[in-house]
Amino acid sequence: MDDFRKMSQAELSTKLKELKELYDEVEEERHIVLGQENLHLHAAIAKNYEEEIKDIQDKIGQIEALLK
Repeated sequence: MDDFRKMSQAELSTKLKELKELYDEVEEERHIVLGQENLHLHAAIAKNYEEEIKDIQDKIGQIEALLK
């Protein structure tokens, strides 16, 4: 787990920007992959996307709380 409390305000801002970009990329990828109607995907793939997105959202929340 990342310890964001040890980071400076500038580092936190940079990390927040990176995480928001990553979130957008993962959401877009998930939409493309799970939106393929002609391809059967294992349920674990959807669960993996959900877990990854939740992890990113949690980190974003932690950083935003520290920046307040």
